[in-house]
Amino acid sequence: MNGLKKFDEVTPDDIRDWKAKYGEDSIRQVDVKTSDDKALSFIARLPSRRVIDVMSEHNAAQKPAASAKALINNCVLAGDMDAVENDGGVYNSLLSRLTEMVRVYDSEVKKL
Repeated sequence: MNGLKKFDEVTPDDIRDWKAKYGEDSIRQVDVKTSDDKALSFIARLPSRRVIDVMSEHNAAQKPAASAKALINNCVLAGDMDAVENDGGVYNSLLSRLTEMVRVYDSEVKKL
């Protein structure tokens, strides 16, 4: 999980590049407050269909940890990944917010 930029190393050019690559409305900042009131910030992108497909495959195989890892590895673009790896609360909070980012639109089925 390491190798990503820390949040404070992210430049406006990085944000612009990510928006160009993943879509103007796809980039989010996720802030996690730790037990010692420290704030950790992450840059994440909305999960793509490919990421959701990978997660579904892992879930179907009853491998929820692999599903969570796929979501984090594919959607977190910057942040303190050492904290994610070493602090279960940070991991769980980040995972929860990323899961909330999976878009579900209102839909309707009509009889024809």
